[in-house]
Amino acid sequence: MSNLNFNRVYNNTNNTKDQLKSENDVHHDQHKETHEQSDSIPIICIIGPTAVGKTELSIRLAKTLNGEIINADAYQIYKYMDIGTAKPTVAEREGIAHYLIDEYMPDETYNVAIFQQKAEHYIDLIHSKGKVPIIVGGTGLYMKSLLYTFPLKQDEDEVLKEQIRQQLAALSNAELFEQLKSIDFEAAQTIHPNNRKRVIRAIEYMTIHGESITNATKQTVLNDRYKPLLIGLNTDRDVLYDRINRRIDIMINDGLFSEVYSLYDQYKNSTSFQAIGYKEWTPFIKCIEEDGIIEQSISGLSSKLYKSNLSSQSNHYINKIVTDNFMLNNVLIELKQSIINQIKQNTRKFAKRQLTYFHNQFSVMWLDPFDEILYNKLIQESIEKFKKGEY
Repeated sequence: MSNLNFNRVYNNTNNTKDQLKSENDVHHDQHKETHEQSDSIPIICIIGPTAVGKTELSIRLAKTLNGEIINADAYQIYKYMDIGTAKPTVAEREGIAHYLIDEYMPDETYNVAIFQQKAEHYIDLIHSKGKVPIIVGGTGLYMKSLLYTFPLKQDEDEVLKEQIRQQLAALSNAELFEQLKSIDFEAAQTIHPNNRKRVIRAIEYMTIHGESITNATKQTVLNDRYKPLLIGLNTDRDVLYDRINRRIDIMINDGLFSEVYSLYDQYKNSTSFQAIGYKEWTPFIKCIEEDGIIEQSISGLSSKLYKSNLSSQSNHYINKIVTDNFMLNNVLIELKQSIINQIKQNTRKFAKRQLTYFHNQFSVMWLDPFDEILYNKLIQESIEKFKKGEY
């Protein structure tokens, strides 16, 4: 990599929280000015870490305000990835229309640009019906793409870009992430070390433009198409982490492993399969397939038949492998438990990164849904303010 300059260090990575809050205050003031424009579409945006209760609030607001919901989650867009993404079930949706859920196959490309285009279309659609667009999700960059415009530089030398990618391709995920931290520490706080695509893009942008991609995305202009009421949900860390751990246990009992296994052969190399709750199972699947446990566990049912028809009978027996340690020896039991623990840990770390991003990028009213009296009071006040346009 000696012929390419990967060391144009972004010198502003040590911005303090006070500085970031100051920037957000400016954005907030700009919002107030923008909101005076009568042609801005009123929308509600709900952000917060995983497992904090965003879905419940979105349904509540949709029923109260005659709204429909747009999903701002990077993985719930994919069909068949239901349990591991905590996708709201049909029953949980309570008859409220949801968009950007189950619209893509797991091997199809989905990114912030696609989300932005589709979300803007659905906002217009919902508004045209005289209803309130409610955008809810934990993918902060997706939410930011609606509320702000931050065009990145597009004048890139394709030959140079390909040279950079070829040289970075030889590095491990850990080596790539260390390179990113040395260039753009703040970006490294919001990108998972194993999200190879985003890490490479951040390094690539710095090398080509001599500017941090994080700094570039901060140079935002408020999107005057919308008048957003932004609500953030958060709670005590111990409470949140306990909810995450219990949610994972429920996912396991509800059939997470059988869901992962049904998708594994066809989608294991897809970007969607890098989602937490899916990627961790790979070593376990390899072990039990080598030992023939899948075939034995479904008592003569063809695993190929299961994978093509999603048989509820084979689904039951396959899930018993992890819920009841069915057919597992002690080594595999330990491996299974270590994977479950890893999913919990990865989810907790993800929640921490979400909150870091939200606090740095948004000026938001934070509410604790488990401080019920105050929470309900503030939500009701927010509903009244939204109805009057006084926010």
